[in-house]
Amino acid sequence: MKVNFNKAFIDADGKEVFVGDQKQMISERLGFMLFNLVQIKGQPATPEQKYKAYCLLRKIKQNPEKVEITTEEGTMLKDIAAEALSAGAYGQIYDIIENKNK
Repeated sequence: MKVNFNKAFIDADGKEVFVGDQKQMISERLGFMLFNLVQIKGQPATPEQKYKAYCLLRKIKQNPEKVEITTEEGTMLKDIAAEALSAGAYGQIYDIIENKNK
């Protein structure tokens, strides 16, 4: 499936999230989490999981608007986001992966 992670996070009031004068982009946050992956679901990430994270990072950075991901990769991204992000940020990533964009 193709997904678009080139979107800014939206806050609880429906406004784009900024840090300083820059929008907080979902693709950038996912890239940071994938690059720095240490654990998934409270367990140390295996070398295989770390390499998969690296491959996903490269896909997202190459073209964040049209990222081709498998069901397994989508599940991995949701697991990583669930552990590292707030409910609001996680929900936005979940919606993108599950194609529930409004």
